[in-house]
Amino acid sequence: MNVIDYTIDGKKLCVAGLDRNIYIYDDVDSRLYATLHSKGLRVNGHVNRIFSIKCHPEDSNVLVSAGWDGSIKIYDIRAKNPVASIAGPYVSGDSIDMFDDMIVTGSSRNKNCM
Repeated sequence: MNVIDYTIDGKKLCVAGLDRNIYIYDDVDSRLYATLHSKGLRVNGHVNRIFSIKCHPEDSNVLVSAGWDGSIKIYDIRAKNPVASIAGPYVSGDSIDMFDDMIVTGSSRNKNCM
């Protein structure tokens, strides 16, 4: 696994990496709660490795991820798949953050970063 983050309530541990899935573990009993990934239902999941994940600072059901596929995926843990996708950053390190409802990422692209 490449990245890890806790939900704001501290009850769920979110990990992701090479296999393009996000695993949610219940921190109370250390069991796998959910595996988040989608293959074309409404919003495709990641198609390459995930290098950054961030849980929402106020809503323990929302998280975002980014990686080598040039997209940000927004997940709702209850839905168990991505609910939205934003094209853009090519993230190759742990460089995503959220403040209120704003998402900020780094990108390893040096041209056409917008």
